[in-house]
Amino acid sequence: MTVRPAERADQAERAIRAGRIVAIVRLPRLSEVAATAITETLVSSGVTAMEFTLTTENALRAVTAARAVVGERAVIGAGTVLSVREVEEAADAGAQFIVSPDVNVDVIEATVRRGMLSLPGAFTATEVRRAVEAGAAMVKLFPAGPGGVEYLKALRGPLPEVAFVPTGGIDVTSVADFLGAGAVAVALGSGLVSSAEDLSGLADRARRAVESAGGAR
Repeated sequence: MTVRPAERADQAERAIRAGRIVAIVRLPRLSEVAATAITETLVSSGVTAMEFTLTTENALRAVTAARAVVGERAVIGAGTVLSVREVEEAADAGAQFIVSPDVNVDVIEATVRRGMLSLPGAFTATEVRRAVEAGAAMVKLFPAGPGGVEYLKALRGPLPEVAFVPTGGIDVTSVADFLGAGAVAVALGSGLVSSAEDLSGLADRARRAVESAGGAR
């Protein structure tokens, strides 16, 4: 089934909410072959959303290769997106959601215009509200590790309607705690995807993360 651009955001949000795990692929460089292998390993292990960061060499090619591999089984996003130009390039590469480390209103609005889900990074209540008002359907609580679960709980007190996706300093062992505190999903980076070679280890970590997410419902 061909997904129209206007449907990308809804499809991405549904997949992230359903799977509750977002795999962040942030490596020094990544060939299309390696991107395909990582993607297939993650999807086969139950992960339904993954982000390729633009700090990774060949990231946009990886996005395109990953989309070709997953079909309708998962959604693919671009991360560390810092400008409107990068939003456009990621959209053209096939990204279904855009992740940024900060609240850049221009990036959020450009993402929404292209029919993609915007997932900007925010830490304070002021930043969270600014992100939502700009059009973000979900907010990446970043960095989540230093504040931990208690900080997420404190933010959700006055902002219960916000769909938080914590990331930064979180590993597989923390998944259930953050989801239990009210996160809609958890994004895992180096604690999940540490290299392009260790596919068996990646599969094991991914399965444990997916099991933890399922157990936290």
